[in-house]
Amino acid sequence: MSLPTYDITSGYADYFERHRLFDALPTIGYAPVKMAPAERLLLWSLAYSTRPRSYLEIGSLEGGSALIVASALDTLGASGRLALIEPSPRIAPAVWTRLAPRTTLVRGFSPAAIPEAVASLGGPVELAFVDGDHGFAGALADGEGLLPYLADGAYVLFHDCHLPAVARAIDDLLARHSTRWVDAGIVTREVTRERTAGGGEITWGGLRLLRHRSAALSRDEIGP
Repeated sequence: MSLPTYDITSGYADYFERHRLFDALPTIGYAPVKMAPAERLLLWSLAYSTRPRSYLEIGSLEGGSALIVASALDTLGASGRLALIEPSPRIAPAVWTRLAPRTTLVRGFSPAAIPEAVASLGGPVELAFVDGDHGFAGALADGEGLLPYLADGAYVLFHDCHLPAVARAIDDLLARHSTRWVDAGIVTREVTRERTAGGGEITWGGLRLLRHRSAALSRDEIGP
């Protein structure tokens, strides 16, 4: 898979001092987004460790998850671009001030808004975060809509994968394009449970990680 690597050998001795990793913890902890601690840390760590040159987010209500990614790139001094898709954004001025230098906000619905968002990135998407429509059809459409715009080796995180409709949509996406995805499964174990008005219970949260292959894998590579 073709994402680049970065050599840090020459500066390793003072790497932690220069990058000030722990200064990012307040942003990770207090970013305005409904994500569990493990989800916040994983998103920040994935952005930090993969250094995406292009990040696409579907569902950016208050900009919190984008702020976490921007914090990782700021810590690195990396120049990656962000594109956010949200029909009714409620991003506070203080949050937008931090996002604005590297971010384009597209007011619209996915997947129709994906081409405009990707055009602002200047290249294929290397990291995507999907937290939009949580119904089966909407989540599946988001995944299908992303496919033509993903870089070889791109990472895609689906939020709320414990919701049954989202879980089915991801499974269906994998079944339809089995040679184009590597499924890392659910990579966080924290969940949130809420009582419904009818007295039932709903479980949400969780991140499921997929990796994209531009060239279709052979059946031998996929395995049984």
